[in-house]
Amino acid sequence: MNKIIYLLFFCAFCACQHTSNHHSISTLDSLSSLLQSDSTDINLLKKRADIYINNHEYYLAKNDIDRAYTLFKNDIDLLLKRGEVYFNLNKTKTSKESWERCLKINPNQIECRQKLTELLCLVRSPQCKNMIDTLALVNSGIVSLPLIVALKELGEYKLAVGFLDDFIQSSPMNKEALSLLSIIYSDTSSFNNYFNTKLAEECFQKI
Repeated sequence: MNKIIYLLFFCAFCACQHTSNHHSISTLDSLSSLLQSDSTDINLLKKRADIYINNHEYYLAKNDIDRAYTLFKNDIDLLLKRGEVYFNLNKTKTSKESWERCLKINPNQIECRQKLTELLCLVRSPQCKNMIDTLALVNSGIVSLPLIVALKELGEYKLAVGFLDDFIQSSPMNKEALSLLSIIYSDTSSFNNYFNTKLAEECFQKI
């Protein structure tokens, strides 16, 4: 009986995957056909690039993004995609330029600021902490876990714990946040004023 249920589930899963892939291919064909009629339609180029990005075909996405960018350089959605595509192609300089341009157009664009901040912290830029502070200000105090990890690496334990406390208040059972807080409480670095084995154990027990 269990084998029959498993086979039915597997067949249903394969059917869903086939339907999804078929839909993606059909949409791609339709967009390609429309672009043959008008290769300067930025919205069509962005939509086709989205499909390529979802399929991890970043070089194909890059072709559409580059074409759209030559037509109009101040589209925020396009700049977001451009930064993402070039980041996945390990061309972070272009990613940085794209997200910086995005913020020049709209300094309050959260996603652009988030991605630029994560990139700067990833490459250990001196701007990392200031960018996190600004992001928190414009994003109602919300900071992502990767950026909280960056603060810990910078030795900014007070900020890291503060942002983690806020994060856990909204997501009390988030295992990654609890794990990170437990790590900070158990960190024996001389400049960590938050070393507390009891609190570390309490966080660990909730995971």
